[in-house]
Amino acid sequence: MGNLNLCSPDMISYLEKQQNIIIENKVKPTLKKAYLSNTDIFGFANTINKKLPAEWKKLESEQEKYLPELDIEIMLKTKLREVGLITKPLNLMGE
Repeated sequence: MGNLNLCSPDMISYLEKQQNIIIENKVKPTLKKAYLSNTDIFGFANTINKKLPAEWKKLESEQEKYLPELDIEIMLKTKLREVGLITKPLNLMGE
């Protein structure tokens, strides 16, 4: 295996992508659970009301019907910080 340089731009990019996948895999079941329990724990109704008040007036009385039908896209962009704290590549061979 040899040395693993956790500070290389390619490795940082790879780790950030993996982190996004892990977070998304935790958020999706939470969204599903909220929908199944018909709970707006994320404040979607409030956001719709602020951005589209006229449309929200029409939907407000039936929000329990429409909120579970929302098509939610999860977009993540995480950033690893303070990677410069690692100064030497990780030696996986124990050398």
